[in-house]
Amino acid sequence: MTLAAGSTIILLSCWLAAKSPDENAALCRDSSPEVRIKACTVLILSGKEKTENLARAYYDRGLAYQSEEDYDRAIQDFDQAIRLKPKDTDFLTSRAYAYRHKGDYDRAIEDFNQAIRLRPDYLGAFMIRGDAYAKKKIMTTPSRITMRPSA
Repeated sequence: MTLAAGSTIILLSCWLAAKSPDENAALCRDSSPEVRIKACTVLILSGKEKTENLARAYYDRGLAYQSEEDYDRAIQDFDQAIRLKPKDTDFLTSRAYAYRHKGDYDRAIEDFNQAIRLRPDYLGAFMIRGDAYAKKKIMTTPSRITMRPSA
């Protein structure tokens, strides 16, 4: 990390710490991934958020990690959001997307199934679950193409 980048992170952290909880909540949802991650972390670490807001902060930070293709961290945050609000289909499908991007199709399908059980009219979950099934089949089906030698 360069000195300039380190200084920017320190200044950003101080700036976020000086914000009110409402301002951090807004930044947690509506900013660049770097700002979102820091703002959501401030809310999570504050110990002052109600269950609903804490779940949303984990979810929003997970979305920021996901947008940076850091799927392991995204899944960890989605896990926490789901622990706090287990019936939230947005939390479940976001974790399913992260699993799908990692190639863990079985876990993605499990989360899509749970979201569909909770919300049977959730068309998006059906569609992406179908994609996960298709990718799983492609990845687990041995190739049946044979090469014939030239005559």
